Amino acid sequence: MSSPRRTAFRPVPIVCLCFLCAAGAAWLAGCTDDDLTGTPVPNVLPDTKLVSTPPTQVPGGYTVRFAWTGYDPDGQVSRFEWKLCPIGRDGIGVQDTMSMDPATGEVLHPWCCATGQDTVLMVLADQRPEPDAPPADADLFTQVHTFLVRAVDDRGEADPTPAFVSFTASTIAPSIWVDRPVLLSYAEAQPMPPSPTFGYTGLDPDFESGDPTRVRHLLKRAWYQDHYIRTRYEFNYLWPQLISENDSLWSDWAPYPTHPEDRQLHFHDLDWQDEFGRGPTYILALQCADTAGAVSVDWTYGRSVVNFFVSQGITPLLTMQERYLGQRRATGIQSSTTFDIAQGQPLQFSWTATATDYNGTIVSYRWGWDVVDPDDPDDPQWALPPGNMPEHRQTPLRTFSSGTHTLTIEARDDTGQLTRFVWVLAVVPVPDYSVQMPLLLVDDVPDRSSNAWLAADGVSPLDNDIFRDAFWREMLTGHGGVQGFDPLQDVVDLEDEEFGLRRLVNYRAAIWTSRYAQNNFVWNNFKPFNDFSMRYIWLASYQRFAGNLFLVGSKVLLQFLPGGSWLMPVVFDTDEGGPGSIGGPPGYIGYAGLGTVELPDGTIVNAGTLLYPYQDLGVSILDVMDPRGHFIDGCTGTPWSARCRRLSACSGTKALVRDSAFALAHPTFAAGVAESIFTDDRIDWRDQDPAHHDALDTWIWGDTEFYDRNISGRTTPWVPQDCDGQPCLEPMFLSLSRYDWVADLHAAAGDPDWPGSRFTWRELQDICGGRTLSPITNRSLTSGLPVGFLSHKLVADKPSRRADVVWGFDPYRFDHAAVRGAIQWVLGEHFGLVMQP
Repeated sequence: MSSPRRTAFRPVPIVCLCFLCAAGAAWLAGCTDDDLTGTPVPNVLPDTKLVSTPPTQVPGGYTVRFAWTGYDPDGQVSRFEWKLCPIGRDGIGVQDTMSMDPATGEVLHPWCCATGQDTVLMVLADQRPEPDAPPADADLFTQVHTFLVRAVDDRGEADPTPAFVSFTASTIAPSIWVDRPVLLSYAEAQPMPPSPTFGYTGLDPDFESGDPTRVRHLLKRAWYQDHYIRTRYEFNYLWPQLISENDSLWSDWAPYPTHPEDRQLHFHDLDWQDEFGRGPTYILALQCADTAGAVSVDWTYGRSVVNFFVSQGITPLLTMQERYLGQRRATGIQSSTTFDIAQGQPLQFSWTATATDYNGTIVSYRWGWDVVDPDDPDDPQWALPPGNMPEHRQTPLRTFSSGTHTLTIEARDDTGQLTRFVWVLAVVPVPDYSVQMPLLLVDDVPDRSSNAWLAADGVSPLDNDIFRDAFWREMLTGHGGVQGFDPLQDVVDLEDEEFGLRRLVNYRAAIWTSRYAQNNFVWNNFKPFNDFSMRYIWLASYQRFAGNLFLVGSKVLLQFLPGGSWLMPVVFDTDEGGPGSIGGPPGYIGYAGLGTVELPDGTIVNAGTLLYPYQDLGVSILDVMDPRGHFIDGCTGTPWSARCRRLSACSGTKALVRDSAFALAHPTFAAGVAESIFTDDRIDWRDQDPAHHDALDTWIWGDTEFYDRNISGRTTPWVPQDCDGQPCLEPMFLSLSRYDWVADLHAAAGDPDWPGSRFTWRELQDICGGRTLSPITNRSLTSGLPVGFLSHKLVADKPSRRADVVWGFDPYRFDHAAVRGAIQWVLGEHFGLVMQP
């Protein structure tokens, strides 16, 4: 036993109440010595034994149970008394168990009464681990205690040798971390508004509720010697100089809140400049304690310690959307955007804001058309006072006939931070149909430097701009061309020219030639962002209010989808999938479907219904003959193997076939357009050699799109869109696959056994792809699919009341003489332009 020492008394939390026992109680009340006769018999003192104790050789928990028994040889035990004495690291001393300090009279460890023979105590375990403790014990707090118990007999005499046991109580230190705002930086100081709010969560792993019992915080400037700490590296090196548990700036200990929404710390009007004009950084440190008195010991940067600075530019994130103008996000008060809109274009905006990045709460919005002074709360153009009702987060439907108009939208948080955004909308007057120019040719094919599609001479790159421009001049000028079309002023090459709605509305019709390519005009201006942040496709505004569109090109509509490896076919009106969803066999990583998005007004919609092919053209399903870079739904093999694909050598479109129903409904089309239009011999010159097409190899044209057909077996339900009682899509051309064309040639030549006479089924799958041919009919699945159509989706508001036209193929690739008749039918007979004799 060590030498006597003084141990300060600390209150011990216990389950049962400790009643102090009165010393020297008479063992038999009402008797005096005069009443007694005879020789007194000495009282034999009772004896006490412990029968149940916590472990003594290893640390135990901080909830401990004791049981005991007592015996009085010449009477009976009337009660028991116990005491608990915390012991220091140097062992137990005499004074550790004293009930009273003889020098001062101070109560040290009083005896407590016990009417039973057991008790459960919750004891302290608040001594920190030794500095050299192994990592496994780094968070283990301990405390040595001695428990003493003695029996008291019916004469009031106590056992002079109490039973006792020394044991070590232990607990795992609790932990605490800042979890709001959710985007805390783990590398450097992060900006916060002048009145920031932080939320926190604590954990006590060995307490039944899992919660700590107390919490406190320290907020101070992160100043060290001559500068402010701004990085994790600096903090990890200097934290002992920045954080001390004895720092006077620590708050008082407070109960740990039960409800998460109450676990927040609010600070008001923090300085963004110090007295010397410098921008200070701050540290916020948190500490919690558990029931046993152990405190958290973690000072991890970005977890229990937050490093931040005050920025006056931290304001709510405002997200706004208009169905046709797209989506915008903004912070601060200086943001704006300018759009040209069509005369009479309907406008309806919705928006929402969030301050979760800095743990704020949005409390109010306001908006107004043509607000003169946004800083004047009484400006008469504000639509309504600030508030947070549905009418504060959306505008009613509105149109403008002329001029420039502004929509100002504001969002304010609970600390007064403001975000303001201004939409500047310039109305583009739509000329009267009678004075519009007839036709504009828009060249959005990046082909200036193309060296592809070498001609039979092995020199001429037929995919080059020189040859393509000559094709369109041939189609639009001269015999049968468009009267009034001037190739010197009515052609826009988007590889080097600025272009927009303001120029386009001056034309009754526009041919837009394009193809899927990175950094073409559609990609840079109309393609939605991958998070489905919609962009203003003013092309649809032109279609709706100004004129007719003739959109042509390979994979021409696929380029209006966000980037990604979409599962084919793309079904627009479904909530399936979204980025990262499971849509294929094991190992497939891609986009199983377009999923859903939440609009700023809180409405959840299928994301595909917001996209241009669905919303403005009426397409319900989109697919490609050879969907390179995409997985075809329904395959159970390796996603990118030939047997899980359709390959262009067989699936590509060799000929355009008039749709019989379309020809019946449009007699002039049937009269002026060939029943089948095959590829141009000057471009597809290799197929003139029977040996080449018989081998079914090296045929590159598989980028033709088809619409509203499902040839993959995908089970996603879909229905064609309805436009005023008729299908929105009116098929115009159907495809004839190269494979079926070759098969027909063999049949006509008297070889009915082809392809069995030339290929094994396994070889055929490797050449054609395992998803191209029907094993029942031995014909291609890509024949008979709609590859060109009339779209009735936007007819109602058009000046011409005529449907737009989409060809999902490159007309330049087909026989020029034959396709000329189809192009001129669209422009003359259908759009109503005046054609040359």
